[in-house]
Amino acid sequence: MLSFKKGVKIAGLMPEILTALDVIEEVYAKFKHDCVVTSGRGDKHSARFSRHYFGGAVDIRTRQLTLATRRKIQGLLKERLGPDYNIIYETRPVHFHIGYKPKYHA
Repeated sequence: MLSFKKGVKIAGLMPEILTALDVIEEVYAKFKHDCVVTSGRGDKHSARFSRHYFGGAVDIRTRQLTLATRRKIQGLLKERLGPDYNIIYETRPVHFHIGYKPKYHA
């Protein structure tokens, strides 16, 4: 199940991020966990030019995951979303930062 933390802004998310949310939800469901989006567009982020500010990233809750499950989910997300997405495990606070950053493909 996909849900959003209270106050998360989703208006203006890039289509590629909306598509990624479907994949993220499917992957979390495979491991029998709910998927909670904790940050969307805007909010306050440590990086001055965060992709969140223009709808190119979301943060996903991970505190309910064991280390082994987190690693499996992260690997499957990288596989399913492909090279145009960054899936980064952040530790303060713990979450997946998932951003769309297209790479050049020859």
